[in-house]
Amino acid sequence: MRFLALVLTCVSLRAAALHVREKTRIFRKDVLPFAAGLQAGAYDLAFADPPYGSRQLDRLIETWQATPFATVLTVEHAYDHALPPAGETYDFDETSVTIFRVPVDQGG
Repeated sequence: MRFLALVLTCVSLRAAALHVREKTRIFRKDVLPFAAGLQAGAYDLAFADPPYGSRQLDRLIETWQATPFATVLTVEHAYDHALPPAGETYDFDETSVTIFRVPVDQGG
């Protein structure tokens, strides 16, 4: 729990430093039921960092592909976790960050 609290604090501080705190909402919830309840376009940007090795990431991406609840979905994952090819992936040692964007023809 300390690590999660530290991550949430860092995200909150970054939002303040970028002067977007008023426009930012940080949720500490189970991502799958939360995302399933969202409508398309609910957010401009969503960031998720599910536990490595779990299938939560795959289910989250499937949910986003069916109903793109954010214009941009950014996910952190293990470098060897195979994801759909539609995203841009950036590797950092054993961690990768993949960015998915709603195609322009879908209103993004």
